[in-house]
Amino acid sequence: MRIRGIHIIFAGILGVSLFVFFAISRASTVDGRVDVGDPGFYDSVAESPAPMGSAGQGLVPGIDDDPEKSPPKIVFPTNEVDLGELSNKEKSVREFMITNAGERPLVIKQVQTTCACTMAFFSESREPVSGPLLTIPPGQVRPMYIEIDPYRINGWEATKTLTIWSNDPSQPQIMLDVTSHIKPEFELSETKYDFGSVERGLTHKATILLRQVTDEPFDVQGVRPTGNAVMPALPGMSVAAGDKMIPTFDLRLIKRAQEQWQSPDKAEWVIEIALSPSLPEGAFNGYYEIQTSVDRLDSLHCSFAAQITSFFRVVPEVVTNRRLVQGQTEVGSANIVSEKPFTVSDVEIEGPWFSAVAVPSDDSKSATINVTVDPEAPTGPKSAAVRLNIVAEDGRTFEHKLGVRVNVRSPAN
Repeated sequence: MRIRGIHIIFAGILGVSLFVFFAISRASTVDGRVDVGDPGFYDSVAESPAPMGSAGQGLVPGIDDDPEKSPPKIVFPTNEVDLGELSNKEKSVREFMITNAGERPLVIKQVQTTCACTMAFFSESREPVSGPLLTIPPGQVRPMYIEIDPYRINGWEATKTLTIWSNDPSQPQIMLDVTSHIKPEFELSETKYDFGSVERGLTHKATILLRQVTDEPFDVQGVRPTGNAVMPALPGMSVAAGDKMIPTFDLRLIKRAQEQWQSPDKAEWVIEIALSPSLPEGAFNGYYEIQTSVDRLDSLHCSFAAQITSFFRVVPEVVTNRRLVQGQTEVGSANIVSEKPFTVSDVEIEGPWFSAVAVPSDDSKSATINVTVDPEAPTGPKSAAVRLNIVAEDGRTFEHKLGVRVNVRSPAN
């Protein structure tokens, strides 16, 4: 009979099947291996516990469905931890213990942070893992390693939040607030200065003392305003040609003489903050940065706040008339009101075609500023500013600027 390819394939399959059957039926326990032909093999498998995942291995624990056992329960010693003073040169690691108070395995699934400066790991190597981050057997305690990176903290203190997700059904996510204190390279008398309540129209100043702390070479290279450093200029204000904004505050950096230093080898500087007298009434927040030679902290962000008050109010701050017909003269008026007597002096208007006059009330607690325009003023939009002084009863003088915006229309329109 002629042997064909199909015959060879069939014979191969049959041979392999006979070999497997023979091996299973004759298998025995050798060198500690389990005899799968032994009737007790399957009983031993049923009695063997499922493998438990360990930190960093990503193994999923066996599911314990025993209704008599309580579910996993995550327990922190506290939800707010202060790590104390830490290095300003390298990362610091501190242990935080997590307890499983339940009767089933606790699985830490995920951890999120509000800042890369504060991270959590579950192995001392601090390497990322896949799958569950940590499995804690019932009644056991395991560490979580909190790592602080001082190069990601702008300043010397930070409170960030770690959110931990687990299989605890009563609190599947739990938050931990972590506070870090970085060893300072220099110190400030104030990083968030509060002027408090200050009167409008005056120049108010604050002095911030900066003192070197580190023994390493140190220098302050400058200070500069950041956010909210300018505000729109009213028409007619004394500003550089083309400028539409004016500063809200000024900064000065002064290095103190060595004989004024607290320690002869620790330099000191003074930062002066001067509020603009043009700041409007209300809350004001200013921001600036200090530029230093510190590698970790080459730019420190600082802020200050002030509540600008005034014994008088001007309503409106800008006199507007968009429908003034050429030949008409009355633009509009603004009212100055106060709880205390005052006088208005030195009323001047900046800008051609306009004039202004102050009309006081009988009780000296209010005044009206009337603005007029030349009847020969050409058509089109025009702007100006009224500059005046408001003199309080005690003699203090407040300079005020009142805006004027007009659109002169042709009589034919």
